[in-house]
Amino acid sequence: MNNSGGPEERPHWATKRQRLDAEGILFGQNASQLPYSDPNPIDDSLFLPESGRRDMLPRRQLTRYQPVTRSSGSLSTPVSSPSDRRNDTNVRVKAEEEVRVREHIKATPQEEQVKIYVGPSNRVYTVSIGDLQKSPFLKAMLSQDSTDGPYIMHPALTEITPDHFLAVQHFLIMDEYLPAIVSNPKGGDILPKQLDGLNSVEEYRSEAVRAGHLYIIAKRVGMMSMQDLVFQKITQAQYQQYGIKCLLKLAKVVFSRPEDNELLGKVKAESPRCDHPSEEKEDPLERWLVESLKRRYPSVMLRHAQLFFEVANHGACARRSFELRILKRRVEELEASGGAIIIEDDD
Repeated sequence: MNNSGGPEERPHWATKRQRLDAEGILFGQNASQLPYSDPNPIDDSLFLPESGRRDMLPRRQLTRYQPVTRSSGSLSTPVSSPSDRRNDTNVRVKAEEEVRVREHIKATPQEEQVKIYVGPSNRVYTVSIGDLQKSPFLKAMLSQDSTDGPYIMHPALTEITPDHFLAVQHFLIMDEYLPAIVSNPKGGDILPKQLDGLNSVEEYRSEAVRAGHLYIIAKRVGMMSMQDLVFQKITQAQYQQYGIKCLLKLAKVVFSRPEDNELLGKVKAESPRCDHPSEEKEDPLERWLVESLKRRYPSVMLRHAQLFFEVANHGACARRSFELRILKRRVEELEASGGAIIIEDDD
């Protein structure tokens, strides 16, 4: 308190703040509008108490400097997790594949580009006429009576899921579809192999069911080379085990497939290359599923009986003797091992 009776002397920091407030510096006023411009401005926060500095920080932040953003420096870049890096890799691989497909189509003369209409909404996929050599069915369906160029339309194609046919388009062009099969980390000749970009059990199981749909599509359009590749990925690339539930879901996809349409049957009869000469009548993926479920039959009945009979009682699965074939193989296995076989009447 000033005992002289004169005005109370203010601390130097308050006087400095008043001067800066009057000049508009603390409130963002343009320096050109001030009566003078200090060539060596003093940071007024140095004259403020700690509480004053905290109070003034947001206002000064808006007027004196730009806040650092995540993209302004490597130190502020968040560290990505392994799952994020895997997702980035998958996106990059898919993008590269799409680029290859587009480049192939772009390099194909317009008159040789074939539009294939797929699904109920007639989604368009484009390949070259030369690519159709891998599918006798698609080649037989080629129409060139349009001014817009060659195309393929058929009722059987409207029943195919467009997203699944994307893999068919990629195989027609590149002899491959994603995910690609890669070696076991312990060696190229060691099973099971891996699928590129897949890591978790759920990813492998989901891809197995999807591959079942691709297998059926390849079979329906007579693409035996793609069918063989899908079969290889399903049976050899079990780096994460499928489990009984996944096998039953896959079996339902395979055994409940539609019958070959009349046109495909005619194409197969006229094109020996459409089927392998030595191929047995039993479908190879059906046979593999029967063997896989036969080995696990006690666990199937103990833990997944409801799903098993749901598949077995499906009309198409019953016509293809899904349950009977598993039981027959189970009996043959027990007989070969000398085990006792007890058949009980449910009644």
